[in-house]
Amino acid sequence: MKLFEMVKCNGYLNKAKDSIWIEILSEKDTPDNIPDFCIWKNGKAEDNDVEDIEKTYFELKEKVFNGFIVGYKDIIIKGILGASYEEPEYGRDYIRLYKEPKEIIKCAIVYYGNNRKRYVPVENIIWEEKSNG
Repeated sequence: MKLFEMVKCNGYLNKAKDSIWIEILSEKDTPDNIPDFCIWKNGKAEDNDVEDIEKTYFELKEKVFNGFIVGYKDIIIKGILGASYEEPEYGRDYIRLYKEPKEIIKCAIVYYGNNRKRYVPVENIIWEEKSNG
């Protein structure tokens, strides 16, 4: 696993478009003037009683290509998004947003063209032995 070595890859990670996000509603947008949040999933508002929601950041796309390894990075594939309404003893009430990683994969940063890179999981790299001839 040397850097700047030519490798053959059979897949890479592509950004997932799962359309999940959390929107904070300001006090003036709610009927009782209390800050609130709304969870959006595929363009529709979900019930905000859900505490945690799973979000996919990257998905594996299968394609054979060649490139040079220039580094390694841990990539979060899936994570948990959450929001909760906090009422501290002193101070104002607030909404706490959090993000926790659920699935992390070690990836190689592979450049396959001029200023074009892909994140390739290490298990999707085909290591070829070099011949000394």
